[in-house]
Amino acid sequence: MKHFISILFVITFLILTSCGPTLRKTTPLAEIPAPKIEEGKYLFEIQPSVAVGGVTDQREDSYIVKSYDQTSEPDGEVGEQVQDVLQRLFENMGLKVEEGSPVEIRGAVKVWLVDVSSGFPASLKAKAVVSLEVLDPANRVVYRGTYKGEATLQRMGVEINDLQLALNYAMTEALSQIIKDKKLLSNISAF
Repeated sequence: MKHFISILFVITFLILTSCGPTLRKTTPLAEIPAPKIEEGKYLFEIQPSVAVGGVTDQREDSYIVKSYDQTSEPDGEVGEQVQDVLQRLFENMGLKVEEGSPVEIRGAVKVWLVDVSSGFPASLKAKAVVSLEVLDPANRVVYRGTYKGEATLQRMGVEINDLQLALNYAMTEALSQIIKDKKLLSNISAF
């Protein structure tokens, strides 16, 4: 009986620890949804104009998914992905996004990662950190802000779309902090 319980324990342990994913070398980036804007919330007397300059990838690690000793690189440009959603976000807020505007916003992705821990169910913990700078017409930095987001998902089996979903939830949460940053908005509309 003791031998049977030991074998049962080992089998149960192997089943539970094998629920983590086997990662591909790369994980495709899905389009990040722009954070929801309350209709009519951002009414400016004069529609401010802003240029969204480059968003660079300044993450410490090149991978975007980690599961114990496995990692997966992003299949796509992290900076371009975030720049695209920033442009949509500012347009949704009622700003005119165009090159050559007197105010430019530049950014950097500091963290964007989902950490998968095996178990039953598997846990996906994602986080994102984005920093933005507002530059005035003389190209001086007049404001800096850092925006953070996190997301946690539980899944029985982890698929690529689960990884993408966790990453997008975290990034959307980080970018939704922009909507609440009154100093950022006043610096954009000051010129």
